[in-house]
Amino acid sequence: MLTSTNLIKYKILWITGAMERLATLGFLQPTPYQVSQKAIEEYLILDENRDKLFHSNDELKQIISMILRSENQREDLELLENMYILVKDYKDNRTELVKYALSCES
Repeated sequence: MLTSTNLIKYKILWITGAMERLATLGFLQPTPYQVSQKAIEEYLILDENRDKLFHSNDELKQIISMILRSENQREDLELLENMYILVKDYKDNRTELVKYALSCES
């Protein structure tokens, strides 16, 4: 049974994995949180369904804000906006984002 608590955990797991991959692509510094080996398969399933995972991009932004406040013990609106744009683009425009990252490596 899927509870609202489980759904939030899935959303946090997906965002964590997205941030980890954005760091791998060079958009972020290595993140303090990583998807564990045990959860990678679960992350990949969530990633395949990422467009159905969030009710809106506002919800995505709220969860990113919660993660950032938890890590930094303060609210940084500029950091939030930058992280939100990156994670949203990773969710919605991944192909273009990856192409850009690969073109910068050359």
